[in-house]
Amino acid sequence: TDGSHIKGLMMNFFRHFWPSLLKPTIDGEEDDKPFLSSFITPLLKATRKGRKETKSFYNMAEYNDWRSSLDPENDVSKWNVKYYKGLGTSTPTEAKEYFKAFDSHHRPFSWKSCKDGELLDMVFDKERASDRRDWILSEYDENASLAVDESNSVTYEDFVNKEMIHFSNGDNIRSLPSVIDGLKPSQRKVLFACFKRNL
Repeated sequence: TDGSHIKGLMMNFFRHFWPSLLKPTIDGEEDDKPFLSSFITPLLKATRKGRKETKSFYNMAEYNDWRSSLDPENDVSKWNVKYYKGLGTSTPTEAKEYFKAFDSHHRPFSWKSCKDGELLDMVFDKERASDRRDWILSEYDENASLAVDESNSVTYEDFVNKEMIHFSNGDNIRSLPSVIDGLKPSQRKVLFACFKRNL
């Protein structure tokens, strides 16, 4: 989800300093060549043990759907699943494969309405914390994901509501102490390790 946050920060940067780049117009007509785009790489890969069959997944929802569709004779234990934390996890061979299929990994962002700008403003404006809270409470769906269809560009609205929202929800989980024990997940892990080592 950190990659989503970085994408969002870049969008907000250009929107703040050069807004016309995100929603360009030429003689009153919308330009069909988006300024910003993303190059997507797999989040997970599943390789069938003993075979060369590999499946790539670009988000957790896609992976979870596949995993739940497996029949008992072909469950996930028969697959090696590799999680890609960042680009550094990919091998040079995999990187070459991604760029050989450039068009299938390329996602241009398109500006469709003023709602795109409103959502970017809501996500990054420090004065709008209550709006962000309401947004997560009303919009968050852990299974929401951007379509990985080669032909489609991604609207800024879809990016914010289906990808950026996962970062925002995860950030709350990491940053806000639990009402049960007053600890954040990282603090709870440290405490657990201390107990395990009798420190």
